[in-house]
Amino acid sequence: MSTDAVPPWLAQLRASRGAPAAPARTAPDAVNVPMIRRWCEAMGERNPLYLDEGYAAQSEYGGVVAPPAMLEVWTMGRFRADGSTDTGQLLGMDLLNAAGFTAVSRYICATCAPGI
Repeated sequence: MSTDAVPPWLAQLRASRGAPAAPARTAPDAVNVPMIRRWCEAMGERNPLYLDEGYAAQSEYGGVVAPPAMLEVWTMGRFRADGSTDTGQLLGMDLLNAAGFTAVSRYICATCAPGI
């Protein structure tokens, strides 16, 4: 058994387990293949799961999915001239960002049923 102390940020995240990540809201834009394609082109991303509908149709997702890093495209608030946003961050994101964890690792499916 390890005697390493649990970092405070991790203790806080664990304490919030089961809490809603954010109030329910509808994203301002739908997840869609053209936006996924544009983002991939801008980033130089070539994964066929994101770009090749034939390849992606044979995957476990049954269609094109967005790169995990695109999650912010649909969840972040819109910026205003005064620097504020119209929505807050997801629960725990400030803790993860401050601890140096700035990546997302879950696919967003453009053609899947809601919640997948």
